[in-house]
Parts: sequence; structure tokens; C-alpha cells
Amino acid sequence: MIPLRLEAFGEGDPDLIVTPAAELEAIRRAAWDEGHAAGLADADTRAEALDRATAARLAEALQDAAFTFHEARTHVLSGTAPLILAALRAVLPPLAADQLAPSIVDALQPMLEADHPVTLFTTAEEAAILRARLAPSALPLTFAVDDTLAPGRARLTARGAECAVDPARAADAALAAMADFFTLHTPHPDKACQNG
Repeated sequence: MIPLRLEAFGEGDPDLIVTPAAELEAIRRAAWDEGHAAGLADADTRAEALDRATAARLAEALQDAAFTFHEARTHVLSGTAPLILAALRAVLPPLAADQLAPSIVDALQPMLEADHPVTLFTTAEEAAILRARLAPSALPLTFAVDDTLAPGRARLTARGAECAVDPARAADAALAAMADFFTLHTPHPDKACQNG
């Protein structure tokens, strides 16, 4: 670059300042560095503000999504609960009733090893059904009616030893557990979450 030369028209003119080229270049660099630093600081401030705003929007969106998931899950559970419970109420008691005879045979095996007469107590309705189902196995059983027993339950006795046979209890426990599950996951109207 060609240095610019100005002609001085007066000796000792107080308004005229002559700056050497090296000093002028140093001033120019210092001004550029100062402007660059100010621009970087401004960009950092804007980026931090944008990051805070983005984080706030993201947190709000995640909170909305969490409420949406919870609400959707609750809605699905409350909608399917009656269907699932009705299906279980229709299926489990008959399954338990079908398991009464095999459960009696399983409970009877240790009693038969003792070689004592065994008495089977059931309801009047189930006594006939169990006689027919257990007859082919030729088990040494005496049948007795106990009207205090609930349907699907039986009691075996042999010389002071007694064993309750209750496959219906497992069905009742499963139904109660499912009802409890749906009760715990269904919101109560006074405790419903409010979003917003």
C-alpha cells in the first residue's frame, strides 16, 4: 500500500496531527480486535438467550408429552378394565372348577400313603360331579356333604389330618389383583391431574 502524504501548509498548525504508519496500523488492529470482541460477546449473549428459550420450550414440551402419555395410559386402562375383568370373571371360575378334581387327587396322594380312610367333604352339587370324575381312578374315598363349603372348594380328612382344597381361591385372588391393578391406575375425579 502506498502511504498517503499530506502537505502541511503552515508551520506549527495545532489542528494537524501526523500519525506514523506503524502507529496507525496498530490503532486499526486494536479497533478491529475491540469490535471483533464486542461482536463475539454480543453473539454469545444472544446464543445463551436462545439456549435458555429453547430449553424452556423443550421442558414445556416434555412436560406436556408426559401428561399426554399419562392421560392416554389412564384412558386405555379405564376403557379396557371392564372388558378384561368381565373376561376374567367368565373364564377363571370355570377353570378353577375344572381344577377341583385334579387338585383333590394331588392333595390326596400323601394321605393315601398313610393307609388311612379318607373322607372328601364337598357341597351336595359337587359331590355327584366329583364321584363321576374320580370313579375311574378307583381312589378309596368316602364322600360327605358339607354345606358350609363354598362352591369350588373341598376338604379332605384322614385320621385327624385335614387338607383344604381350594382352586377357587387362586381364581378369586387373581380377580382381586386385577381389580386392584385397575383401581390403582384409574384416576379419582377429585385427584385428576390438571394440565395448564
